[in-house]
Amino acid sequence: MKKTLQRTFVRTAMGAVTLLLLVLLVVINLVNWHQVDRQTDRMLQTVLVSESAPVPVPPAPMDPHGPPVWRQVLPPEVQADIQDEARHRILSMLGLSTVGVGLCWLGMLALVVVLSRRAIEPVAESIVRQKEFVTNAGHELKTPLAIIRANTEAMELRQGESKWSRNIKEQTVRLGGLMENLLVLARMDEAAGPPPAEPVDLTTLAEETVRSFREGAALRGILLEEDLQPGVLVRSDRTHMAQLLSILLDNGVKYTESEGRIGVALGQQGDQVILRVENGPAMLTGDPSRLFERFYRGDPARTQKTGGSGIGLSAAQAIVETWQGTIRAETKGEDRVVFTVTLPAGS
Repeated sequence: MKKTLQRTFVRTAMGAVTLLLLVLLVVINLVNWHQVDRQTDRMLQTVLVSESAPVPVPPAPMDPHGPPVWRQVLPPEVQADIQDEARHRILSMLGLSTVGVGLCWLGMLALVVVLSRRAIEPVAESIVRQKEFVTNAGHELKTPLAIIRANTEAMELRQGESKWSRNIKEQTVRLGGLMENLLVLARMDEAAGPPPAEPVDLTTLAEETVRSFREGAALRGILLEEDLQPGVLVRSDRTHMAQLLSILLDNGVKYTESEGRIGVALGQQGDQVILRVENGPAMLTGDPSRLFERFYRGDPARTQKTGGSGIGLSAAQAIVETWQGTIRAETKGEDRVVFTVTLPAGS
């Protein structure tokens, strides 16, 4: 993470320095060109009035509105020699100023690289502490949540189920899911890179995940359909892919209205694997691309009716991007949303 921050700092700082030096280089060369041009005019005027200069008598009066007198009087070969010398001087100055600016740029680069380490140290340390806090808090909250749920179930065995005990269990499940997704994001942020890759049979994994969600979807009157091409492989991590599928299906079950339909399609096109999860009817508001923002909820009132927390799809995006893939959301018709995941195919 520190290297990423340092590279970003150096790129930003050197971009500004480069722009400034380029402007300075252009200004210096324009000034040099103007000065050399004036010096050339003075030199030619000096040659014109010099007794040794072979100045022919002009056949006609000089044009006061035309070019300078020396252009009308001096032989072309004399003008060409002096102008060649002027061009050489301009090119020499251009080369020297370019070299000087280039050396300044290299010096600034070295200085920025050295200073960037100190500049990003407090920021990097703050980010690390925030991520450690999320990870530690997530692990610490797991135990009390499990105890609350176990005690609630024990209370129901003795006193029977009530609306209060049901609410307690629902909220512990909701908090448990939120903590799991936060831990996924924290692990993704903390990781220096993806875990070791291996061929993952995404077809088999999708079948298992769909099977685990089918009963819960049926209880809500939701039809869960699948169209899975056999033998689709991705080079990834099995745990990450299982989390990705679970997040997308869990999101579909939560936000699909009763008597709705969830469709899961998987196939390979060339060297890419395409996974689509379509669900609806559902209440859709706002830009679908914002669904991947952390804690964004499509429900403006942010009610807890669906049990969602607005963090699951952010975790899904982090997983996909870790494996050089893309994920996007788009609407279909008036009340359906389609999530499309593209991943490199494995072997």
